[in-house]
Amino acid sequence: LIFAMTPRHEQALISAFPECAGRVEVLGGGIPDPFGGGIEEYRFCRDRILVALRDRLALAPRQGGGFEIIRMQAQHLDALARLEAMCFSKPWSRDSLASELENPVAVFFVAQADGAAVGYAGMHHVVDEGYIDNIAVHPLYRRRGAANALLARLDRYAVKNGLAFLTLEVRRSNKEAQRLYARNGFVKAGERRDFYVAPPEDAVIMTKYYADTPDGERIGSQTNE
Repeated sequence: LIFAMTPRHEQALISAFPECAGRVEVLGGGIPDPFGGGIEEYRFCRDRILVALRDRLALAPRQGGGFEIIRMQAQHLDALARLEAMCFSKPWSRDSLASELENPVAVFFVAQADGAAVGYAGMHHVVDEGYIDNIAVHPLYRRRGAANALLARLDRYAVKNGLAFLTLEVRRSNKEAQRLYARNGFVKAGERRDFYVAPPEDAVIMTKYYADTPDGERIGSQTNE
């Protein structure tokens, strides 16, 4: 692997050395170049590189590694705050995540691989309704089943606790995420105009409905594990 600090660096490397395509990776979701700055900016950049390298090596996928889905705990907060910053234009802070540990209606699950937190899903359980806030997976672990495993865990929670539905918002342009939710039993239930900022965009509301069978069993749509 070849690590670049920014997407611009990545593009320059591939342009100069086409044989490197597929081997270049932007480190830590992008680290600003301190060129032209003072010594403290360079030292701060150095520290960010070291942290990002440590996290990258700790998260390196290993053959045979599966995902363990557990409740979010205090020891996950640092990793999840970094994940938020990597995945979203308006990320939740560490303090915001920490406050959910004390929130009686919060239901947050973490996906672990080889002991490292590589994804999470959080929702709020209000009466018999489930409102999913975020689903995030580290780029190194996408398309490997982590998001499906997290959604399956939320689905089991919904069935066990008699929820009427799970619902979430997703960017209109994020077709891949919409396909993921559809495979897990969610259907389009509406739209919210100008729901997102940075960049501004409409949201598609996707909802998974639950119903009672004649014998009283609570069921939802088929969920992919």
